[in-house]
Amino acid sequence: ETYTPIVDEDEKPYKILKIGFNVTREHELSEELEKFKSKLSDIESSNKEDEETITKLKEELNSEKAKNIKLQSQLDEVLKKSNVAKTDNPKSASTVKKEQKLPDSGKPLLEMTSQMKTGIEEMDEQHSRIINMMNETYKAIVEKANAKQRNELIKTFSDYVSFHFSNEERYFEDFSFEHIDIHKKAHAVFLKLIRELEVAINKAKKEDINKTLIAMRDWVINHFSQDDQQYVELFKSNGL
Repeated sequence: ETYTPIVDEDEKPYKILKIGFNVTREHELSEELEKFKSKLSDIESSNKEDEETITKLKEELNSEKAKNIKLQSQLDEVLKKSNVAKTDNPKSASTVKKEQKLPDSGKPLLEMTSQMKTGIEEMDEQHSRIINMMNETYKAIVEKANAKQRNELIKTFSDYVSFHFSNEERYFEDFSFEHIDIHKKAHAVFLKLIRELEVAINKAKKEDINKTLIAMRDWVINHFSQDDQQYVELFKSNGL
């Protein structure tokens, strides 16, 4: 408030003019401005968190891509070295028939052949069981068993394959097998195929299921009849 004197012709004040200012609206505007600043700050903070989340997701995606590239590189290396070994292996790839289609309903995915046998009872028994479990899984897929049954079969199959690989690799370590790294990488490839099969089944992608089954079958045929023949003499010389 302000007070202003009103004077007459003789410059004598004869009344006082009181002037008041209404600051209510100004106060309201000030509060609204503060609220706006607060909201703006929250938005900026949220945007920063979103940017950090996006950056983190991009990093994880790039990391996953790098893993896949590395695994593919390992697979290429395994296949390359495996092809080199075939020239010295009497059971070469030229003697292995590779069908690029799945067998008819009612027929097994693959069968144990003499080429796949190592002559080592423990290994042949485990290899035979792996093939039988693959056939059981294939049968469940063809006959469209329920999801629970399929998942249980794949879980049991995956666990047994992991056990077999661990058992085999333990002998590699004990007997100082020179190709241990190649075999470990090949084992990792097959375990990855099992995981891919499970994903394809759960997503009901028939084309992916068929491709993965063919890849798994070919891996078993080649690995048992070629790669695993590399350790036969070493294992036998150590009493197996």
